[in-house]
Amino acid sequence: MVRQNHWLRKTSTARRAGHHHRDERSGDGVVFLGDSAELLAVYDWACGRGFVPVDLPHPDLMCAVVDEDILDGLCTSAEADIVQRVRDSGLPCVPPSQASAWLGARRCVSYGDAVGR
Repeated sequence: MVRQNHWLRKTSTARRAGHHHRDERSGDGVVFLGDSAELLAVYDWACGRGFVPVDLPHPDLMCAVVDEDILDGLCTSAEADIVQRVRDSGLPCVPPSQASAWLGARRCVSYGDAVGR
């Protein structure tokens, strides 16, 4: 079974209800792949800051946040395929331990670009 966003929809739908609103920004889609507590915490943090969980393929994808075991190859063939598809697109696969910093920096750059126009 692929652990891509599906478990997240089941665990905290009430908390996330308002976090799927799209605005004028593009490139704020994130694939979440895994089922660790750390990934769930990053998911909640990211949704609270306007990032949108998406499934592949998606035109607004900016990265994937992927559990360490999956990045290390301890995963199903379907999970490995998702990681490969993200990497083939030239986008990063970020572990949960680095995701908040990476996404936070990306949000600052995107916001600064929009304000500077």
